[in-house]
Amino acid sequence: MKFKKFYNEIAEKPVEKEKKKKEEITAKEKIKDFIVIYSGRFQPFHKGHKETYDNIVKKFGKNNVYIGTSDKVDPPRSPFNFKDKNKIITTMFGIQSNKIIQVKNPFSPIEILKKKKDNVAYIAVVGKKDAERLNSGKYFEPYKDSIKFKPHKDKGYVFVAPENTIKISGTEVRDGFTDKTPKEKDLWFKKLYPKFNKQIFDLITRKIKWNLKNSI
Repeated sequence: MKFKKFYNEIAEKPVEKEKKKKEEITAKEKIKDFIVIYSGRFQPFHKGHKETYDNIVKKFGKNNVYIGTSDKVDPPRSPFNFKDKNKIITTMFGIQSNKIIQVKNPFSPIEILKKKKDNVAYIAVVGKKDAERLNSGKYFEPYKDSIKFKPHKDKGYVFVAPENTIKISGTEVRDGFTDKTPKEKDLWFKKLYPKFNKQIFDLITRKIKWNLKNSI
């Protein structure tokens, strides 16, 4: 009887060893990639946003970073729809259109994540205020360079957007085009964008004029 017990223990050891080895391999290969989503209203996207985007790309790599924004139009804070924002971003800053994704909820970008495999981790890039709110829940936790990622279906990681040198709010941007002379609007546009583009200038000024009219 003692021999049989001893034999069973010896016989099980290789199996257990192999099982443990497989579990270790699975754990190592569980997260093969990560996706970084810079979400926001971007009403409209300007140099300040681009500087933040560039800092994110520098840290995480261009192929891993996406911009997530909604199609919501709601005066007075959101006059630009997704098509408008996509046009401004691609034309003025050269970011590829396939990196700009329309999402219903910027903090839950399922439209992007559902296309990714389970072994991909999700990093959300947000401002300080939104970071505090997201981290108070169960799904998100603060990003750390040394973190052991879990799949996006189980956990998300909050990376606070780096502060940039261009500190200007969307409200200030829109106000800069309001009640100004054509020359003043032209100069304001050149402060916000790397070059002058009449098509984008007309788009922004037209939408802000519409926004002002519908906000009264």
